[in-house]
Amino acid sequence: LDARKARPQDLAHSGSVKAVEDDYYITLEHDMERQHYITFMAYAVYDRVLLMKLDPEQAAQVRFPRSGHGVLYICCNSHGLFSVSL
Repeated sequence: LDARKARPQDLAHSGSVKAVEDDYYITLEHDMERQHYITFMAYAVYDRVLLMKLDPEQAAQVRFPRSGHGVLYICCNSHGLFSVSL
């Protein structure tokens, strides 16, 4: 596998992060078609990585348990990998 370098989140790949109970609820306004979609979102903290794989048929939204400060990674099959600090 080729290594991907994460770029800062841009407007086309930004979304909403809300604290819901003990979770982060993350939603993106992004195309979810076979040719262009979010393949996964991952939440990395100091001792673990939580990964949610997404399919083109579903909405670009996930829920991760809050574990302190970490980094959210968003991978678009057309534009690559993006990151944002949580």
